[in-house]
Amino acid sequence: MAAKEDENSVSYSLDHFTELKEVTSLIESIGTICHDNILLEAAEERLILILNKYQEQPHLLDPHLESLVQKLQHIVCDASNPAKVIQQGFKYLYLITKVRGPKFVVRLFSHEVTDVEPVLGMLYQQNPQDHETWETRYVLLLWLSIVCMIPFDMARFDGRRDANSGTQERRRPVVERILETAKMYLSVPDKSRDAAALVISKFVTRPDVKKEKLAEFLDWCLMRMERANGETMDGMLLLTGILTTLALLFKHGKRDDLIPYGE
Repeated sequence: MAAKEDENSVSYSLDHFTELKEVTSLIESIGTICHDNILLEAAEERLILILNKYQEQPHLLDPHLESLVQKLQHIVCDASNPAKVIQQGFKYLYLITKVRGPKFVVRLFSHEVTDVEPVLGMLYQQNPQDHETWETRYVLLLWLSIVCMIPFDMARFDGRRDANSGTQERRRPVVERILETAKMYLSVPDKSRDAAALVISKFVTRPDVKKEKLAEFLDWCLMRMERANGETMDGMLLLTGILTTLALLFKHGKRDDLIPYGE
């Protein structure tokens, strides 16, 4: 740690991630303390305290982030883990994302074609009204924002039987499932709304999706904005979510694709 002194204050700059072993231990201990809420809260507070030290120098985390993210993803993707373990794992992923930034951390998430269905499946299991688990939904939507951009044939997921429904009904096309899932979160009162806006803005500008879904989504936005009551909290949240999505859409989309809809 080096001291930097000026006329009015003394500040300290770190030169490496000094608490790596402790953070690794906090992650690895989630399973053993999951039945004790006091220990879970204490561990979370300790991680927050550690990571906050790197708010001004988050790049010092970079050499170790991939291994930490992989450990946490292993925890949250293990269906045999108790719900509290999975939830704590997602909280830790959110805390890391908060310090290092979602653009950087999301690139470290597993992003294979085989991740699409598991991520969607975990999102289906979420309750958008549960204020205790918003970090889980936020991270899952961030994860979806990168796996939905993998260049693969969307049709490969269509036509399969839906094992989760308990019936022999065929699944809806994956394009529709991704969009409907993300749209559901455009009116929530937490950061999941911003992540959902990111998912949609990137997904509907995919070359193979924009042909069928870009105009349809823009029509949906106009219809919902016309019907939304801006004097209610629900209406304001939805309007904010839609406008955020449109702003990101114009950022990520190609000018030639969007000009026809600006007239």
